[in-house]
Amino acid sequence: MSLLTTFCQHWRGTVPDDANALERALAAALDTAHAAHPDLAVDPLRFVAHVAARLPAEGDPVASLATLALTDLYLACAALDRDGRALTRLEQLCAEAAAMNPVDPSGPFRDELKQELMIALLVRPGTAGKLEGYRGLGRLGGWLRAVACGLALNLRARKQPAAPGDDHLGAELDVLIDWESPEVRLLQLQAGTGFKQAFHAALAQLPPKELNLLRLRCVDGVSDAGIAALYRVHRVTVVRWFQDLKTALLERTRRELAARSGLDVDSLVRAVDGELDASLNRFFHVESS
Repeated sequence: MSLLTTFCQHWRGTVPDDANALERALAAALDTAHAAHPDLAVDPLRFVAHVAARLPAEGDPVASLATLALTDLYLACAALDRDGRALTRLEQLCAEAAAMNPVDPSGPFRDELKQELMIALLVRPGTAGKLEGYRGLGRLGGWLRAVACGLALNLRARKQPAAPGDDHLGAELDVLIDWESPEVRLLQLQAGTGFKQAFHAALAQLPPKELNLLRLRCVDGVSDAGIAALYRVHRVTVVRWFQDLKTALLERTRRELAARSGLDVDSLVRAVDGELDASLNRFFHVESS
């Protein structure tokens, strides 16, 4: 299939009479992009389709091509296809964008914001990641800074101290436990409000990476395969991460429950046939794609 045919299949406009000029422009655009990133594995037809879908339907496509940040579109296309080198460069750009956020210049905030930005760009399930929306109308770095600014505001809002009785983290992640299941209700009856408080306290002790994993799984519903692509690890590694995280979360919940209730926690958990562990197992078992 030719570059021109592929372009026509994905562009919403009407092909001009001088189709040869358009085909030459497409070939030149491909050469320019490839020259900037010669080590990225992008199929030429895939790139042309990617560009065509982002060009405005009105006007001369040859003139429109000349206005695009073609090298950045090429990088974005490769990153969306999970090319390892492209993902490394995208992560570098995200780190730069996070470092320039106007909300919080601290290192920990920048690191967490970079991770949030990568997640938003690549692995939002059910809808296309934000990187699909990059149209090449400006440089990718500037576009990323704008996206990072909005994410930084949301991240700061999540990190603000909760008002009395308002647990932002717990509210976001409460879907971890089926609070209305008969077994968990029995556990709450025996431990009072201490069980839910202990669970939220255990969540609050988790480091940023583990919290990101939980949000990806329970809030966004990202599969093991999607998380593996984001972190560039094997899917088996992600499975192990969640096994370790479940074990740590369960143990912290037990410790917090013992401290808050003064009860024999092991006996308490055994009394409901280990349903706390079972509840976490139900949560962490998500079919991978």
